[in-house]
Amino acid sequence: IPEPIIEPLRPPPFPDERETVTAELNIKRGWNPVSLPGIFESTTSTCGQYPYGFVYLKEKGEFITIQEAERLMGEKEMQAYLSENAFWIYGFESCRITFELTEYQTFNAIELVEGWNLVPVTVDMKGLSLNDIKASCELKSAYRWEEGAQKWQKINFEKSFSTDDLHKGVLVKTGNACVLGGAKIVPPSFPEEDEVEKIEKREIDIEKEGSKETIVEAPYVEQVKVETRTGGIKIIVIDKETGQKLNLAFVQVLDKSGVTVATADMRPGAAVFPSLKPGSYTAIASAEGYNIGRAQFTITAGSTSGLRITLTKRTTTQTGTDGGTAPQTDSGDGISFYEVD
Repeated sequence: IPEPIIEPLRPPPFPDERETVTAELNIKRGWNPVSLPGIFESTTSTCGQYPYGFVYLKEKGEFITIQEAERLMGEKEMQAYLSENAFWIYGFESCRITFELTEYQTFNAIELVEGWNLVPVTVDMKGLSLNDIKASCELKSAYRWEEGAQKWQKINFEKSFSTDDLHKGVLVKTGNACVLGGAKIVPPSFPEEDEVEKIEKREIDIEKEGSKETIVEAPYVEQVKVETRTGGIKIIVIDKETGQKLNLAFVQVLDKSGVTVATADMRPGAAVFPSLKPGSYTAIASAEGYNIGRAQFTITAGSTSGLRITLTKRTTTQTGTDGGTAPQTDSGDGISFYEVD
């Protein structure tokens, strides 16, 4: 008589409490740009004949079938790609496909390439426009697909997305590789009391030669306040003497290879870069066509470290007769910066 097989005793597993979200795709007969903003766990369908799917490989600018994408990427990587990129479905009839999703995708941190992108319309994009979420992206044009007419319709960057747009795709052309992001409504932060290092007091040297005077202003104390944000940096420059913000006209951020990856206007009093990937960067500030300072910094895990802002000098040349009022021209680098640890 054979011995009975006794399975080892194992306690029952804990309940699965992964949060899931339901996404319904209403498929029309013909072509449909759709999105799956998350990793799908299960699916149901009312379609008699299951639709065909095509994935747009934005880095290569070509289409492949869903099956080819799975063979190329693997199931897990393909699902991650589909959660950040809209794709095409060809429906043979009007029907509905329902997905249960986990690891729900938001528009923040979705990467775009220079050129055409099929961007998913995520739930948190409802009520927002492309201008609201573009961050450093240089938008060139945008289109939505008319399922009934089966053609593209150009849309304005200010058009807000509605409930009807959710889980669909929008075609966006950009002039640069960038990352979507945008301001969120958050409670006010606590006051900051960072210590600012004083370099030296303002000094003026005057060199006179005939009717020409050259005034050289050595670097003087200016307060440079740097606030770190998730994945980005905000720079505020304050004149120590007047207490006023220096409204620098323009700041550009270059990666370590010297390619411009983001730009920001400083006229409101701050240059904000909300969506920088981890890496080393150089920020160059300019006003009226002159480079007035630069800073090297590193983004690591959503924070900024190693910020260094170089000191510069401003040279002012006055021409005219002794004792007279002379016109004044600026040359050289303008604003003086100093190091912040």
